[in-house]
Amino acid sequence: MRRIDRVPTEHADVIHDVAYDFYGERMATCSSDLTIRVWERSRCVASWKAHDGSIWRVAWAHPEFGQVLASCSFDRAVHIWEEPPGGARGGAWPRKAVLGDAKESVTSIAFAPRHLGLRLGALSADGKLRVYEAHDVMQLGEWSGVDEIDVPGARCFAWGQHTSGPAYLIVGFTNGTASVSSNDGGRKWAEVAKLSDARDAIQAVAWAPHIGRTMQLVATGGRDGTVHVYTLRPPAAGVNASAPWEAKLAARLLDHRDAVWRVEWNATGSLLASSGDDGTVRVWQPDATGQWRCVSTVKSDGATMDFA
Repeated sequence: MRRIDRVPTEHADVIHDVAYDFYGERMATCSSDLTIRVWERSRCVASWKAHDGSIWRVAWAHPEFGQVLASCSFDRAVHIWEEPPGGARGGAWPRKAVLGDAKESVTSIAFAPRHLGLRLGALSADGKLRVYEAHDVMQLGEWSGVDEIDVPGARCFAWGQHTSGPAYLIVGFTNGTASVSSNDGGRKWAEVAKLSDARDAIQAVAWAPHIGRTMQLVATGGRDGTVHVYTLRPPAAGVNASAPWEAKLAARLLDHRDAVWRVEWNATGSLLASSGDDGTVRVWQPDATGQWRCVSTVKSDGATMDFA
């Protein structure tokens, strides 16, 4: 058993999200206290009031585009932040842009894979998934909307982690389904697979990094406490990108005792982490026969990690 370090964040209210940068060296936190904090190990290097409502998510852009953060809030806005030259030295990062098209709370954000440019997806409670693109990655003050997708009932989304080719998205819905869609550069997204094994609302989705596999891996986390893992096989090379994919349920993981709010893959897509209202983070891995099992558990009450 190994003890996990605690970080005294000094946030004055609930922390809604924690995000690590590409290298895992920096961490950003956001809270209902309206602030964002940036950390290097356990040291806070920047802190500032960022929104006028609870901040639900923070996301790092790929380092190719610099030290750039996005945040979304109950105040219906998405803000873009960039670290100042020389660092913030404990102060605020300058706000570069405000994306304010949502009519209701913006609940989730994620940057697209870098081969698509500096693009950001933003999901809001008005049933829209909006995609924005920076006009100039060196001047982050101007962004334009390149897509507005109708997704009534959507709770979460993630980008396909391809390194080239069309854009892909997976969106999870309150009715227990998830939709995988592709876009070859136009304004129309085509559904290529539908996942319907969940029995309750899907609250988290994650697409594994694409590391030379012939198949894709995606995971969903549900309000009923279940984690599902799927394999997705795209059509053969040369077939239209919008052709149906083969989707198979690879695992139904039942160890959580309450709603699952987050699922995330490691950098190679070989480990899956899930966290939920039962106060645990569970790490999953397939064995030699392809059976998924929990290999470690982090318990919030004792801040310890148990290895199976």
